[in-house]
Amino acid sequence: MTHKTQTDSIDKVDKYNFKYCFSLEVERLKGVSGVYSFWRGSKLEYIGVSGNLGSRIKTSYKQRYETSTSSISMKYIPANISDAHILEIYLICTLNPKKNITGKTKEKPTININHQGWSDSWGVSGGCYR
Repeated sequence: MTHKTQTDSIDKVDKYNFKYCFSLEVERLKGVSGVYSFWRGSKLEYIGVSGNLGSRIKTSYKQRYETSTSSISMKYIPANISDAHILEIYLICTLNPKKNITGKTKEKPTININHQGWSDSWGVSGGCYR
């Protein structure tokens, strides 16, 4: 007879092949609108927006990183959907993430938008951490 430990359940993967602890965090975001981002270490890779972060984050990750072997983390900023759309393009223009195409320009915005900042980092692949 084998006994499951807490580590066993944390390391389990769901039907999308995500670590269980990451799936739990994303479930908490169902119906929450805002801006999300993917990071490779301290480097910003991608910024997106959604009216339902809980479903969009998983599909966005699968589209961009399904075959990635390096550790990717996710951060988000909850916001109403109108603010989120404005914030997304502002952050893309300001931070110039590697995998975004739309909104990339050589010029930086001449306006400044104050926002609450990114959430804690959540590991998508390569382990779960905050």
